[in-house]
Formats: sequence, structure tokens, C-alpha cells
Amino acid sequence: MKNIQMSYFSKYLQELTIVLFLIISSVIYTSIDSLIFLKSKFLYWMFFLVLVNFYFIKNNNKQITINVFDVFIVGIASIGIIQLLFNSTINMFHIKIWNYTAYFITYFFLKIFLSKHLKKSCIIMLYSLLFLALINAFLGVFQYLDWIPSEKNKYFKVLGMFHSPNQLGLLISLGVLSLCSILKIIKVKHSFAVLINSLAFMFLLYVLVLTKSRGSTLALVFGVTILYKKNMYLFLKRISKLTTGLIGVIGLLVFIIVGKKLYEINPSSINGRSFISKTTVSQIVKNPWGYGIDSFAKEYNKNKAVYFDTERNWEEVKNGDFVFVAFNDFLELTFEMGVIWIVLLILFLITVLRKKIDTLETKIATSVLLLLSVYACTNSILVVPVFMIIFLFFMSIIIKQINCKPIFKLKNNIYTNTVLLIPLLFLLTVIPLRVYAEISLSKLKTPLKEVDLSKLENNLKYINNNGRAEFYVASELKKKGYREQSIKYLNIAFQKSGMPLIGRYLALEYLKDNNLKKAIEIFNYNKRVEPYRYEARIDLFNLYSKYKDISNAVLMAKEIIDLPIKIASLQVDSYKNRAKKYLKIYDKVKRDTGYYGVLSNGQSFNSRVLGKRLLYYVYQPPLNKICQRLPVLFVNDGVPYLRKGKLARKVDSLVYAKKIVPIIVVFIEPKDINFPKQKRWKTREELYLCNDSYSLFLSKELFPSIEKTYTASQNRSVLGLSFGGLSAAYLAIKNPNLFENVLLQSPAFHPCPDIYNLYNSKSKQDFKMYLSYGTGKDTEKQDLPFIDILEKKGYDLYVEKVKGGNHSWDVWEKQLNDILIRCYGVDL
Repeated sequence: MKNIQMSYFSKYLQELTIVLFLIISSVIYTSIDSLIFLKSKFLYWMFFLVLVNFYFIKNNNKQITINVFDVFIVGIASIGIIQLLFNSTINMFHIKIWNYTAYFITYFFLKIFLSKHLKKSCIIMLYSLLFLALINAFLGVFQYLDWIPSEKNKYFKVLGMFHSPNQLGLLISLGVLSLCSILKIIKVKHSFAVLINSLAFMFLLYVLVLTKSRGSTLALVFGVTILYKKNMYLFLKRISKLTTGLIGVIGLLVFIIVGKKLYEINPSSINGRSFISKTTVSQIVKNPWGYGIDSFAKEYNKNKAVYFDTERNWEEVKNGDFVFVAFNDFLELTFEMGVIWIVLLILFLITVLRKKIDTLETKIATSVLLLLSVYACTNSILVVPVFMIIFLFFMSIIIKQINCKPIFKLKNNIYTNTVLLIPLLFLLTVIPLRVYAEISLSKLKTPLKEVDLSKLENNLKYINNNGRAEFYVASELKKKGYREQSIKYLNIAFQKSGMPLIGRYLALEYLKDNNLKKAIEIFNYNKRVEPYRYEARIDLFNLYSKYKDISNAVLMAKEIIDLPIKIASLQVDSYKNRAKKYLKIYDKVKRDTGYYGVLSNGQSFNSRVLGKRLLYYVYQPPLNKICQRLPVLFVNDGVPYLRKGKLARKVDSLVYAKKIVPIIVVFIEPKDINFPKQKRWKTREELYLCNDSYSLFLSKELFPSIEKTYTASQNRSVLGLSFGGLSAAYLAIKNPNLFENVLLQSPAFHPCPDIYNLYNSKSKQDFKMYLSYGTGKDTEKQDLPFIDILEKKGYDLYVEKVKGGNHSWDVWEKQLNDILIRCYGVDL
């Protein structure tokens, strides 16, 4: 008999030691620096769990029974597997899959491994929770007093061993409930023991207040209520109905006052979570079958961006944060796994409640489970293994007490052991593979320039974390000069995560390649996915104002000014001031057409062919009008055409009136900006008087640059007046395949008489020509011989003769509308 008791005691001690070590290991973070993404994650408990289960499988001599509760758990796990295989973008290397697998193993391990000494097991667990809560409470107080740093989260001080004050608050609440439960089991009579317990109780409540965790406080109220339900019922039965009613009124008032105070701690947080819950429910209704495991962050925010595509009231806008979790485990799991899992959970709970045995251990276990469940409605316990282990432990206590009849039994043979080994081998395979991949990936930070891209791609297969790995790779590759690959991984990271920060980096890269359409698309997504923030709006405003898209810049400036302020800051004030200043300036220069093209600031081109730095401006249609590559008009003497010819404004008006197709215009200024201002005029004569180097500069340097930077096609035309007209004619005959149209206004041929021979000696070219001259003080005598040559050669030529016209802008400016319509008219 004594040997049997010793055997029971040994098994019981072994059981408790394993459970306690499991809990301790579940609060220890990985701290290996080379684990880029798994650092600060809970991994050690999984390895401990696997080792313990290997030992258990090896030494187990009993049959394994499967009851109705196990069927429910297997059913929920099956839904998860189906969602992973057929409806999820993540794979088995995601840490969420590991956690779910480990929770599944833990449930069956506790179910099988827990001894029949449930009361003792419960007491030891309660003492362990109380001890763990007190340790963390002291750490929290030390952090509050700045005696030790809060390293895990720079935004909060009181954290204990956790990342969030809410998680510390939950552990403190569990500690308080454990203390209350211990006092129900063990009647404390000694005054010193009463004092110690009272001090511990008050200390824990003080730290709970420091955490400002409303969810933990609410959960504690529910847990204590369930624990003392019978005591309260007996107390109310002994007193009069009037006293009962008075207590009820006082209790209700206290509840309202406390609730109001808790709300006032951070009302925006409660309002935000209410909005998340409402939006999540509406999305579940649209797709009750689930969006896939770990899909919440991407799918919720994507659908929310669509929601905010329509104008909404400020109360909703200010709560539209980009969120990674639903702050409600039940809602998040329903969102990801579909309503069928919640149906199974409800059936599971109904079955438990129907069969539950009313013992003290069951009451304690129920109060703990209710506390964790209420908290899970306001935060998440799924991401913190210690809370899930506690949940599964007390759930096992209840199921053990029910002593449900088995549906069937599994014999202890090689087949059963093989099935039990599958989840263990899964964890032992995938975790090391990812660990190795992360260590390999961390070497990207080394100063070595050469990168094995194929090995890099292979490592990324084993790291699945919603695009963060690809973002890290993109950042490191950019530093090493692999820009093309960097943009590729940035794009993948953004597609996987939908994170505005990653999107912004990608949009800025698109802007460098002048891919304005994609950049605007991303900035608009960022604006909708975080509708109360100013950053995306200021990005769009900067883009529109830089490219002189005035209409959109004005709209964005008005949005920035009109958007209410959620969190005041000097940065927000500066955004609003910039927008106001912009509107003030552009109110003075409004144009009548309502159609505003984009004129760039002056850009310089450092030509190796010419050995000069030339200035040019680029006009293009509003960015939202560009849907294909556009014809390009290259203009000699660009600044006079802009200022005196008002060419950009004329293009605006004609496109707005639908008389010409949208075009790009490049205004080339023939001045070397390396020269002093008083000598720059000499460059014009040098470049325009039949200069082969200028021809080579355009064909080999400027044209390719424009076509790479802008949405420019190879449908080119060239326009020039006087010497600029001479240059245009020379460029065309020297490079006959470069231009569709050659447009000459009063061309002055006398400095380069060879132009006549060039056109006379060569066969007719395919480009169309326009030539104008005046009969007054103009270039008529020089132009008529040239016209004669062109007509004899059979050129497609239009000549505009202006009677009495002089060599002046009074003539040229009036011709520009007709020139544009002839080249780019919509009827052509």
C-alpha cells in the first residue's frame, strides 16, 4: 500500500513539475540577435512540449480514449487545416501555425497526462499563478519608478515580462483570482497570514491600476463574480428584499461610475475597438466561410480602405487605424476560419455546461476560464502561450471531472504512436528550417556586397510573416545596390501585408522611375486605409505640386486643411500651413479652363556630347489623364515659347476642348547654365546653326532620357522659330527617322545655306512639314527657295503666308493653335 501511495505521489510530482516548467518556458522570449523575426517570440516552450511528449509516448502503457470533447477539438483543428490548405496565403512556416499546433498538442497532453489528484493540481497551479503575478507586479512597480527599464515596448512603462501592459494586467488579474481561490480552498485563520494575504491582494490591485488595463479589470470582475456566486446568493437570501434592492441600486451606480472612469482613461481606444468589431462583423456577414488563417490584418484593412473610399463622418474616420489584430480572439478566429468554428465552440460549451459537476475545483476552473474569455473579447490571448496553457489546463480540469464516457479507444501500438508523433515531428521539422533561414538572412547585414540571389529566394520560402521578411530583404538589397531586386521584394511585401509604411517606400521608388500612376495608386490606398492621418495626403500633395498638377494639388491642399486633427503635433501644423500657403499662391494664378497640365520645374541635362549643361522644362497632361504613352513635341527656344507663346496654356485649352489629343511638350532652352548669364546667349547660335553635336545630343541623350523618365512614345515632332526653325529643319534631314512632324516658324536659313543643298540632294523623307513666314520684315526671301525645293520633292507640306507679317511674337503666337491642331487634332 505504501509503495502504491509513493507511486501516486511520484507521478503527481512529475506531472506538476512538467506543467510548471511548461508555464515557465512559455514566458521566456528568444533573444538570439541573428533571429531577425523570431527574436522576442515564444519558442522554447514548444521544444519543451515536444520533448515531454516524446517521453510520454515512449513510456505510455495505457490506451488512449477519445470522448465527445476530443471530437469537438479535432473538428476545430480540422477546420483550421482546411483553411490553411485551401484558403490561406500563409504556409506551415508561420509562427501562428506553430502556436495552434502546440495548443492542440497541449490539450491532449494535459487531458491524458493529468492525474486524478485534480484538487492538488489546481492548488499548485493557483500558487504558481500567484507567484508569477507577484514577480511581474514587482517588476512593473520597478519599471513605473524607473528603477529598471521597460525594454520590450518603448511606448509603455509598466510591462513586467510582457510586451503590453494589457498582458501584464491579465496576469495580475489571474493572480488576484488565484489568491481568492486559494483562500476559498484553504481557510486562513492566523492573523499574520490574513495580513500577508491582504497586503498581496492590495498590492496586486495597485499594479492592476498602474497597467490601466480595462479589459483585465472587467475580466477580473466577471471571474470573481462566478467564484463567489454561491456566497453572494446565500448572503442576499438572508437579508430583506429592500436591502437587496438597495444593494442592487448601489452596485449598479458603482458599475456605471467605474465604467465611466474606465472609459475616460482612453475613450479613443474603446471607440476604435468598437469600430473594429462592427466592421469585422460586417465583413464576416459578407463572407461567412472565412478569409483564411492569419488573413485578418490584410483583408480587414483592404476592405476598410474600400469602405473609406466613400466620404464618412469624422467619428468613423478617426477610428480607422491600420490594425493587425481584431482585439477580440473570437471575432478574429471567426473572420479567419468562418462561422462554422464558432458553431463548434458553442456546441462544445453547451456540452460542457450540461455535463459539468458542481465542485470547488470546477468553480475555480470556470472562473479562470471566464476571466480569460472575457479578456479575449477585448484583447488577444492566442498570441501569448502562457495564457493559452493556463486556459487549456483549467479546461482539462473541468473535462477530467466530468469523466465523460469514451466514444472509442486507441490501442497503444505503432499506428497510434505514429499518429501522435505527426504534430511533434512537424514542429521539429519546420522550426529549425525557419531558424536556419533567418540566420542565413541575417548575413545580409554584413558589409559584403555580393549577394547570392537564388539562395536568398530559397531562404525566403521558409520565412512566412506577412511580408516583413521581403521588406527586410528589399531594404538590405537597396543598400547593396540591387535596386531592381529591391523593388521586386518591396512589391511582394506590400502585396502580402498591405502595410502603408511598406507601400510608401514602394511608391517613392516608383516615383524615381517616374511611374506616377502606381505611386498615386499606393498613396490613395494609404489615404483610405488610415483615413485620419495626414502623411498620405501630404505625399499626394507633394507629388501633385512637384509635377504642377494644379487641380489635384489644390484638392489635396483643401483636404489637408479641412481634415480634423486627432492628435495635435507641430508636424500636423506644418502640413496645414503648407497647404494654406499653396492655396493662397495659386488663388492668384487660377486659369479659366479648369484643365491644368503639369509643367515641371527647370531641369538641367549635363550633356557629354556637347560638354554643356542645358536647361529644359517638361509639360504633360494631368497625371490622372495619362493612360498610355503620349506623342512628344520638342521645342527649341523653350522659355520664349512658354512665356510669349503661352504654348503650355494653349495645349491645356485645346485638350480640355477635345480639339487635340493629350501630348507631352519638352521646352529646350539653348543656354549653357555653366556659363555666366551675360554669355549664355552665345550658346544659342552655336547649337542652332547646323550643329551635328546638337543633333547627336538630342538623338542619343535627351530623347532616350525623356522616354525613360516620362510616359513618352517615339511619335516625336520638333518646333522652332528663326534660328530654332533652321535647327529643326537640320535635325530632321540629318535624322529623318526621328520625327513625324517638322514645324518651322519664320526659319532663318541664311547662316547655314548648306541646308538647301541637303534637302535638294536627298530624296523625299516621310515626315510632314509646316512652314510659316511673313511678307513684312521677316524671312520670306530665305524661305521661298526652301519651299520650292520641298514642293518639287513632293513633301507633305503646309505653308502659312502672313501678309505684312513681321519677325515677331505677334505673328508666331497666333499660329500655335493651328499648328497643334494640324499635328495632334482628334479628327486626324
